[in-house]
Amino acid sequence: GVRFYSAAVSTAQDKNPFNYVDFFDVSKHQTQYGFEQEAWVESLSSPEAQRLRIKKLNQDIFAVCPRLDIIHQNVVWQRTYNKLNYNHVKNVGEMIHWHGGGAKPWPQKGQGRARHGSTRSPQWVQGGKVFGPRAPKSHFYMLPLFMRVYGLSHTLTIKYMQDDIHIVDNLDIPTDDPQFLLDM
Repeated sequence: GVRFYSAAVSTAQDKNPFNYVDFFDVSKHQTQYGFEQEAWVESLSSPEAQRLRIKKLNQDIFAVCPRLDIIHQNVVWQRTYNKLNYNHVKNVGEMIHWHGGGAKPWPQKGQGRARHGSTRSPQWVQGGKVFGPRAPKSHFYMLPLFMRVYGLSHTLTIKYMQDDIHIVDNLDIPTDDPQFLLDM
């Protein structure tokens, strides 16, 4: 049979109550901890901390429930994604090329000994290695973007809880003396 579909015109009453985007109100946003995160805005004009005003912080960055597994994945990724492994051992062909041993050590038949084609085979002393490391080996991989963003927001939340975040009004430093930064 043939089915007929009718397109209904949606009105304000027909909105889906489970659509989060349509009903999201920033002013009614509930934080996970029940209160808004705030921090002092400080000045860099003197080594002593000058508190100027209080700034409200974004709740989706500074008030998330921190997950240490996501932070750990980010730390491991940052340590390893740009590394190269230079461990390298020579295989049979490279050993023959650099150190000789390409000739057959004795005839194939008639000696009563096992057949061999090269003294650089893996079973010989000072022979080539079979499954050794080959260089250069890249350890590059990428975490998904959302995992990197989650790691940053969870780390900022922990730093905020530990009172390790300092918000400044501007980055103008009054002097070029490095001791000024050490005194802060």
